[in-house]
Amino acid sequence: MVESIFPSFFVIGAQKSGTTTLHQWLKNEPKICLPNHKETHFFSKNEHYAKGISWYIEQFPDSSQKEIVGEIDPDYLFFPHVPSRIRTYYKSPKFICILRHPLKRAYSHYLMTVQRCSEQLSFPEALDAEAKRSNPEDSFFMNHHSYLSRGMYYSQINRFQRIFPESRFLYIKFDDLFHPSTCEATYFRICNFIGFQPIKSRFDLTKRYNRASQVRSPFLSRLVHSQNAAKTVASLFIRSEHFKFRIAYLVDSLNKRPYHSIPDRWQGEIPPSIKDVIHSEVTKTAELTNLDLSDWLQEEM
Repeated sequence: MVESIFPSFFVIGAQKSGTTTLHQWLKNEPKICLPNHKETHFFSKNEHYAKGISWYIEQFPDSSQKEIVGEIDPDYLFFPHVPSRIRTYYKSPKFICILRHPLKRAYSHYLMTVQRCSEQLSFPEALDAEAKRSNPEDSFFMNHHSYLSRGMYYSQINRFQRIFPESRFLYIKFDDLFHPSTCEATYFRICNFIGFQPIKSRFDLTKRYNRASQVRSPFLSRLVHSQNAAKTVASLFIRSEHFKFRIAYLVDSLNKRPYHSIPDRWQGEIPPSIKDVIHSEVTKTAELTNLDLSDWLQEEM
């Protein structure tokens, strides 16, 4: 019974690799049903998983009217308990992984954490401090300071492959999804893998979402992204989770301004030890996924 309305595909990551943009593109496809909110975090957050499968199914209100049901949640690739939880309810969904150069992904993650007023260190300092901060039981570390950890794709993908030996996996390079010469063909590959033919040029594939940004007010950013007394009091009066999400999203959007890039001086400050780890990780990931990542290995960071 659950399988008939359960997602047939998951875009499981990686974080800061274009999953928000892909979500917006797929939302425009009439055959696709996605959750009300992009990321339910049902399989990654204990407090959501405790609500039960019925709560999860409720996040897909249009599932009976659509041909294909799916979810996009980049936390799913990173959190170790996710594959076994999905396996509890479904045997062989399709999985899509969008992978970005680990250091570029880490830097985008770092900018988001700075924007949320949760990081005071420079990027090289934050990378150096990650090992000391690391704690899989600490949700703050897992969400905010896991810059390099989330780019260790080999072990994360291998975990899914072991638990879902009968599933099909599609691996996409971030570079291919967003380069003007390859984005349409790459998007069509994703749609064909999911199981439908998109209408060519029906909407703008050059539009990007969730780009790097800066905050106008650090106070408002902390109000939205941290647990505080104001949010606790507001929750007493606003019972609807959907309405609370919309308010937080609106405040967060209005509080952002474009991030004006400057030359990334940090690139010459990455310790050789970290570069060696990244090189080894990229090599193993290429072998596991059969992706051509030679351009990643040739990049100087």
